[in-house]
Amino acid sequence: MIETIQEGFRTAWRNLLLVPAQIAAWVVVCVLFLVLFVPPVWFMAASGAFAEFGNGDPSLLLGWLAAHKGAVGVLAAVLLVWTIAASGAFFFVQAGTIHCLARSAQGRAQGRARDRASFEMSVFWEGGKRFWWPLTVLAGLWFPVIFGIILLVGGLGFGAAWWAADMAQKGSVGGAIVVGVLGVGSSVLLCLAAALLAGAYWVYGQVILVVERTGGVGAFRDGIRFVNVNFLKSIGFYLLLIVGLVAASMAMSIVTFPFSIIPVIGFFIQIPIQFVFMIAQIFLSIVMIASLVHYYLRFVPAPGAGVLHSQTAQAEQPAEGGTA
Repeated sequence: MIETIQEGFRTAWRNLLLVPAQIAAWVVVCVLFLVLFVPPVWFMAASGAFAEFGNGDPSLLLGWLAAHKGAVGVLAAVLLVWTIAASGAFFFVQAGTIHCLARSAQGRAQGRARDRASFEMSVFWEGGKRFWWPLTVLAGLWFPVIFGIILLVGGLGFGAAWWAADMAQKGSVGGAIVVGVLGVGSSVLLCLAAALLAGAYWVYGQVILVVERTGGVGAFRDGIRFVNVNFLKSIGFYLLLIVGLVAASMAMSIVTFPFSIIPVIGFFIQIPIQFVFMIAQIFLSIVMIASLVHYYLRFVPAPGAGVLHSQTAQAEQPAEGGTA
């Protein structure tokens, strides 16, 4: 696993220009937000639409929503347009990023000097155009699944908390504590486990989509199958990457914390440090993707040969010296 992560670092370093591409996506999303939201909000504020906006009272807020259905509709439409545009920008950059990393990793595995070269805009653009829509389909398939898991697990936790509160009101304080701790704690653990598993399916599915060119539906199916076939190894490697990324982010936060408590000058010192750490976090996220690409390619006999089909065929073959 460590060797795979080292290969991921090398591949990410050869494609270092993916970092400004990721930053550009964030800039585009922020600019789109300002362009789409500022004009209608400014116009509504100038016309007095927000004059009685809630003041922290939920009943007043509901009344405002009922009295200004047109304004709410405009804001909802703008939010929908921005969400679609932002998703398209992010998925385009993500598809181009994985395509560049996959080409570089495959070239290194086969000893092709051209594909081991540094970042090329043509490769990035080709990957973005080819895979942004399948990646969008993959995300669209996973969104209701993840949302359903959140509702289910959150509902279990809410039910346990409600039951514990009812027991406390009836005088069973000890039972309420036990039910609350076990119920809410189990809900949190289930949520973390579900998030880990769904995250693994999602990221491996992205890699398979680009490497195998399976399409969004095929990547959804094959990502689940790949993780299940190599469950402990694939989940363990993904968890190792997540823990490393979180640990690095925490270390960066610890470094910047002392500057945040220095009056005035600390703010100006912290800005460039935060910018450098933001670039470092983006680079580490690219390293994570590159490591997952290398990890997946370890199971592939040849690019596009279909690791899942080969694993299935191997599993169906009788063991050497045995009988069919």
